[in-house]
Amino acid sequence: MEETVIIRIAPDGNAKVTVKGVKGRSCKELTREFEEGLGKKVSDVETSEMYEKPEHVQVKSRA
Repeated sequence: MEETVIIRIAPDGNAKVTVKGVKGRSCKELTREFEEGLGKKVSDVETSEMYEKPEHVQVKSRA
């Protein structure tokens, strides 16, 4: 799944940041700057993806 950050801003100014396709706690790092720019955080809802083990791909070259 592709990594996606969705930011929705309601007419009243409230914003919602949603992350899809990111496993583990790296979603927190991904949204940090958005959250700082948007102002005070009211709530934080963790999805099941946050508790999944991140997939790390390591590429080794043969020389």
